[in-house]
Amino acid sequence: MGGLDLKKLREEAERFDDENKQEHFRDLPEEIIHLLNNDIINYVLHHTKTSKSKDIPARVLNNWIKEEVVIIDEKYKGKNKRFDKVQCIWLNIVEDARKFGVFLDDLKTVHRKIVMSKIPNFSYLKLGILNTVLVEPQILEMQHCGSCHIETESYYKPPFFRGKILPHIIFPLTDLIKKEFPKSNFELPIKIIDWKSNQDKMVMLFLLKTFCYEYMKIYISRDDVRLIENSEIVIKNKDIHQTISTWNFHKIEIYFEDGVMAVIEGNL
Repeated sequence: MGGLDLKKLREEAERFDDENKQEHFRDLPEEIIHLLNNDIINYVLHHTKTSKSKDIPARVLNNWIKEEVVIIDEKYKGKNKRFDKVQCIWLNIVEDARKFGVFLDDLKTVHRKIVMSKIPNFSYLKLGILNTVLVEPQILEMQHCGSCHIETESYYKPPFFRGKILPHIIFPLTDLIKKEFPKSNFELPIKIIDWKSNQDKMVMLFLLKTFCYEYMKIYISRDDVRLIENSEIVIKNKDIHQTISTWNFHKIEIYFEDGVMAVIEGNL
């Protein structure tokens, strides 16, 4: 699988508002960036469509689509299950922003900046989601007229101009993401050796922390197969925990609710 074109990504970064945002982008490990193009990650974040009508009235959703606050493929318009995970997380942001009185035109601008992209599989919001799950919590700062950026929560400093704090709203991404992964545990106490340099290890951590799978089968060897029905089993079972932490297994089969199966190969 080829990685994303970093030159094009850095050109895309120029659409962000200022040098600080571009600096934040340049500091990211390349493997995190290439993870945006991973088949399993994209299956979870883009392929599966869900409904938001339980959270947001259909009339409101249809108006947001009409006003291009969220953009969906024509073939999904009018359907109940029409939003992918990234879009659902964006809609959670929109729902909160509207409570603060943020105008739809401003949200349309923010959507264009952090959700839309000319590069397939890339968006700043998606990058913020991966960073929140795998590295540390991220926030979305939103100012007047759609000025915005995503940054690490621990690095956040309020915007100043001439010694005064500018009006702005902060949206911590953690709770907005967890709303779409109700069984998730981003603080799951597991470490995988050298995970930042290996895409498969990042994917495994993402799956375990979000619990977006139905079950897994871990082949500790060709003859020793263990069932993982939830991520807590990985913590409670010392053999499984050690096997995954050291990446000392044959393979792991991941099964999703719609019958799709993916495989991650180990070192054996």
